[in-house]
Amino acid sequence: MNSRRSQKWAELLVLISPRNSVGGTVLLVVGAAVICAAFSTIFWIIG
Repeated sequence: MNSRRSQKWAELLVLISPRNSVGGTVLLVVGAAVICAAFSTIFWIIG
């Protein structure tokens, strides 16, 4: 459930970030990983 939500956030970040920039790609990957980890931790604490 939350993986699908994270995928939509990742797609949104891809649309926002510069596609030809390597730094933007690295930032996207790191940001997506941090967001996924944060959501997973929050849901794990709540659930």
